Amino acid sequence: DKTYGPLDVLNPRNIWFMVTLIVGISVVGYFIYKFVGKKVGIISNGILGGLISSTATTVSYARKTKDAESINKMAAFVITAASAVALIRVLVEVGVVIPEKLPEIVLPLITVFVLMALLCVGLFYIISKNGGDEKMPEPKNPAQFKSALIFGLLYGGILLAVAFTKEEFGNEALYVVAIISGLTDVDAITLSLSQLMKGGGLNTSTGWRLILLATLSNLLFKGIMAAVLGTRQLAKWIGISFGITIAFGLLLMWLWPEAWHL
Repeated sequence: DKTYGPLDVLNPRNIWFMVTLIVGISVVGYFIYKFVGKKVGIISNGILGGLISSTATTVSYARKTKDAESINKMAAFVITAASAVALIRVLVEVGVVIPEKLPEIVLPLITVFVLMALLCVGLFYIISKNGGDEKMPEPKNPAQFKSALIFGLLYGGILLAVAFTKEEFGNEALYVVAIISGLTDVDAITLSLSQLMKGGGLNTSTGWRLILLATLSNLLFKGIMAAVLGTRQLAKWIGISFGITIAFGLLLMWLWPEAWHL
């Protein structure tokens, strides 16, 4: 339980606690999936996909549309729902690390979640006439040591990147780090920024904007993957749902009043 390395930010106990937190959230979703069985409703698919991995869910369902184009709208719903649940996952992570600052962070992120939930309702209404459920693609066991080790290394790397960027270029440059880090993993940058806010090195107003920006960056990445791996129809529906969310999120970052918090 000591800090090591350059910039004095790498704490092995802290890093492994974060690994345990992320793996734990994913394992909960994985065991629920195993408990309810492979064939669950599409709403459950979206929720479980967000708990286990919204990125893996996006890849799996995008590939499924290549084999059965009739499920384009259903796949778009599951991918959007999983991404919405991933926002709640982010709030859980923030709540564990800095519960005292959660009231200042939760409102804008919940606002984006509500928008995504409404988009899911719209997509569900469109596909409701088709009927039938689809099997959720078999998820990988999230408790594998290799996956945990990779996340630990990623989290440590982002901790260094955030500390270095803040020291050398100031808080404004952290927006670039958030965009790049969010492309592949929102959890690591969320936890890194939460640690920075916990230590008083970053105010919550900037912190939640950086977390939201990383989330929007991840949406863009998943949208590109869906377009590349899936059908044109899937790309269209995901483009609509993610496009609206990204535009709304950016506007919210710009216009959100500082006094609005719980």
